[in-house]
Amino acid sequence: PEAPPEEEFGFEAREFVRKQVIGKQVKLVNARHVDQLKRDMGQVFYKDDAGNVKNLGEELVKEGLAEVSDHAVNKDRTGEDEYVRALAAAQVHAMETRSGQFSGLPCREKPNFRPEEYMLEEIAKELKG
Repeated sequence: PEAPPEEEFGFEAREFVRKQVIGKQVKLVNARHVDQLKRDMGQVFYKDDAGNVKNLGEELVKEGLAEVSDHAVNKDRTGEDEYVRALAAAQVHAMETRSGQFSGLPCREKPNFRPEEYMLEEIAKELKG
């Protein structure tokens, strides 16, 4: 089967995640099954090179490499969900600084998804140093 086309800024998002968390311990919190496929969803936390705890989803949104779904914002009509508020603020930041998909620039042209075997080999090499 043919790989689906890559999302716009998908390559940049994947590289951002790789650079932030490969070789680091991460913590998944509020994990839960969210759909009929029973995928685990939650917040991923890691420490940056300066030792600051970062929320990976929030950082992706702040860089303009992901966006907050209207569904999430509409579902939190009370404004009480701290995580949704943080994501919304991160998206405003990305829009104001014209980051990533809000830059008006085209994303990099990269090939579709790499084969999983290649990705696993590359990750293993990076972990070994």
